[in-house]
This record gives sequence, C-alpha cells and structure tokens, in this order.
Amino acid sequence: MKHLILLDADKDLLIKLHDFVYLDIDFIFSHIYTKYPNAQTTRNRLTTLVEAGYIKYFKGAAIPGRTKNTGNIYTLTSTGVSVVEEIQGYSKWSSYWTKELPVWYRHSIMLARAAISYVEKAPQVDLAVKDYVQESRASYEYGGTSEQVIRPDGFMIIGAKDREENFGIFMEMERFVSKRLVVQEKVRRYEEFLNDLTAQQKYQYKIGAEEEVSFWKVLFISETKESMKKTMKVLGSLKPKAGDSPNPHRPGFEMSVILTSLDQIQENPLGAIYHHMDSDHYEEAQTL
Repeated sequence: MKHLILLDADKDLLIKLHDFVYLDIDFIFSHIYTKYPNAQTTRNRLTTLVEAGYIKYFKGAAIPGRTKNTGNIYTLTSTGVSVVEEIQGYSKWSSYWTKELPVWYRHSIMLARAAISYVEKAPQVDLAVKDYVQESRASYEYGGTSEQVIRPDGFMIIGAKDREENFGIFMEMERFVSKRLVVQEKVRRYEEFLNDLTAQQKYQYKIGAEEEVSFWKVLFISETKESMKKTMKVLGSLKPKAGDSPNPHRPGFEMSVILTSLDQIQENPLGAIYHHMDSDHYEEAQTL
C-alpha cells in the first residue's frame, strides 16, 4: 500500500460505496468525480485508489442501457471501511462483499441510481434527503419472531430543510418481476410494522435516524415501465374491492404504498410519476 492523500471526492466515493456496496464507473463519474473532465480521468483516479488499497474492483457485466464501460464494479476493502468509520464514526460492512461479487450487485447499482436522484433533485422543490440508510442497517425485527422482520433495500428521510415534519420512504428495488407471493409478504410485514407506533419509534432509534419521521411510505421501484405494469397488477390484486366482505386471508393494506419505475425516478423523482396503490385511482400517476 502506498501513501495517498485523500481528496474530498475520494472520501465521498468511500462513503457512497459504504452506502451502496457496489458502484460502476458511470455512476462514479456522473455523481462523485463531477469535476473531472472525462471518464478516463476518473478511471485513473480509481486505479490510484485501488493501488493504495482503499477499494477494489470486480469484472461485472455492464448494465444494459446504462453503462458504456468494460463492466468494472467497485467496492471497499477493509482499509476503505476503516476510513469510512473514521469519517462518519461508524461502519456496517460484511467482509463477504469484498471477497467476491454476489449476484445482487446489479440490484445495488440500480438502487444507487434511484437514491442519488432524490439527493440531487430534492433541493429544486425546497426539499432535502436528510438521511439515507443502507439495507443492512435498515432491516428491523419489529416482532418476536423471524416472520416479523422488514428488510427494505434502503430507507430515506425526506423533508423541507427548515421544518421538522419529514416522511420516511422504504425503498423496494424490484428484481425484474417479483412473484405475487414475495410482494404479498412484503406488504403484510410493512402493514404490521406501520400499525405499531411503538415499533416505529424503536426503529428510528435503532437505525439512528438523523430526523424524526412523521409519516411513512413504501416505495416499489420497478426496473422498467413494462415491469412496473406487472407489479402494479400484483399490488392491485391485494387491495380489497368495493363491496367485498371482510376476508382475514386477504387483508389488503391501508398504508401508503407507491409504485414507479427507475427510469422515471432518474428523470424526475419529484414529478407526477407515482401510482398510489392505496388510492381508488391508482392507475393515475401523481406526485409523492
């Protein structure tokens, strides 16, 4: 390992790798090393960080329609994790993530694109992402059994900069098209959790939320508009229809469930791109 003075952009990279675990060159060039003139300059800096022992890379397949590089996927080394802990006072990391590239790395890369869109565009409407919590820290056992656990892919707290009222968003990045059983189980667990005020208070303490959450939303993000239609059909089937008699085996949901696609989030995350599945008119796109 050679001595290296870390730049602010380098530190930002390490923190974002800690948040998202894996990132590709397009994301790094577009959202972290934004003052560099081109992607090759960014690659040179990444090579320097690899040689200094802070990060490493794997050969991964490029993301169709999104990446134009050879598919290098970057993550932290144990040294990089130590730097993150020094910068922000804590770290939560699995050594497995550094040893080999898991099949879900693509999922992580897409989630990063969704989250950064809110961070960068929220100020345009006088909002701010006040906290982002990665999956391993966001998971929570709200009940007494292993069946009573929520495992969001990410959790964001968004609100006006000068106000205390904020909303929390549980992010569910859909892998291709999720099976009905998977979506149904996620909805059931969130419904149980969000019906328990004490569990919500304990959750905010457990994750060390930077701001208090006043109300909560569950966001399903489909990879494309086409796959979103299929997820919408699944979520719509869980809603009790008007005139239906009560059915304990099909409870539906009363919480705020919203659905959109990754492409739409990247284009305009605070626009009228969301289908409010708890609404009677969920086919119509609305704002958050």
